[in-house]
Amino acid sequence: RHAMNLFQQLDEEWAHLIRSSNARQRLAAWSEASPALRCFEDLDALVEHANRRGQAHESDQVLIALARRAGVDDLAARTLLQAVMPGMRWLARRYQTVASSAGEDPASLVIALTYERIRTYPFDRRPHRIAANVLFDTRQRLQRTVGRTGPTIVSLESLAFEPAGDEGPQDEPCALLDQAVAQRVIGARDADLIALTRLHDHPVAEVAAHLGCPAQTLRQRRRRAEVRLVALL
Repeated sequence: RHAMNLFQQLDEEWAHLIRSSNARQRLAAWSEASPALRCFEDLDALVEHANRRGQAHESDQVLIALARRAGVDDLAARTLLQAVMPGMRWLARRYQTVASSAGEDPASLVIALTYERIRTYPFDRRPHRIAANVLFDTRQRLQRTVGRTGPTIVSLESLAFEPAGDEGPQDEPCALLDQAVAQRVIGARDADLIALTRLHDHPVAEVAAHLGCPAQTLRQRRRRAEVRLVALL
């Protein structure tokens, strides 16, 4: 498919880029100023580290070092783009139908909007949770572009740290959630809430604080949605 071909092209470009002397020299220069980047032998190892599960804080430290440079450093911006590739793939899949209906190629649109956000990222105002913020902003702009109001809960933070391939060990539960939404058993917002707090282990209190609502409200909403999900099991 064309959408996946674009992501494959980025991966192939990346494979050539990381072997260049320029990439090695720039990483060495970055590591002099940023201790979080000193343990990587090349940029691919850096991206792999950023996508490793179960270490959101450590991954964010690496992405912070990139985001700080991304506005003026093309390679830092390209490396950050590669690091959020899993989230971009997810966005392209999720918005494929609606984007195509609006006359837009979903992959091209997602990649362009993500890169634009990376180059203009407001680091001084939001110096943490880089992947989540970049992908959330991209999603918001994507919704405005294709004229769709989607779920408001930010499940993209966890998706940003998934391995870079299309498939993963959590595809089956995610497919169940997608099926439940398609059959209108639960809403898309409830599916995002379950994915974020159950599949990716983000605390309900953290999600509630981000959304500005009581944690107990989200727990009750999740409980009701999970009861409805039982019908699909």
